[in-house]
Amino acid sequence: MSKKKKKVGQLTVEDLRAQIKLLKRTPTDFRDMEVGGANWEKFADVTGRRKEMEVWADGLVLCLKEPNLAESMVLGTKRIRTFYYHDAYSNNGWDKQGWQTIIATCVKQEVSWLYLPEENPKVVVALNILLSRFGYTFRAMSILLSEHNGKPLGVVH
Repeated sequence: MSKKKKKVGQLTVEDLRAQIKLLKRTPTDFRDMEVGGANWEKFADVTGRRKEMEVWADGLVLCLKEPNLAESMVLGTKRIRTFYYHDAYSNNGWDKQGWQTIIATCVKQEVSWLYLPEENPKVVVALNILLSRFGYTFRAMSILLSEHNGKPLGVVH
């Protein structure tokens, strides 16, 4: 048997190398990967954390405004909580105190997702980088788009 065919437990050396390569190229926190994507699935298999990952992905969603019917169907009505704190919101968006309150609420309620339908997608990407670097266990998502036409869900065009 060549070196590559030797078994270590139930895995071949080739399998172990592939797993190490995967872990080196993916983020260390599964929350920073696309839920359900190929890397997400492989990461779940390699780390044995699938149950934890699925529970998190299906966790509570904190919405900053009441979601429309289509958004509710996608988000799941049993796991949506609407955030009613409009004192810190203006035409320029949330002020510093508003963001602090939103983040504290996400932590306290142990949400998985912060739904920001009116926020620029680039801001959401940047926010997710910060949330990851600061060790928060929730991530932000921008407006949900239709798979068919790419338009916001529930909006008639």
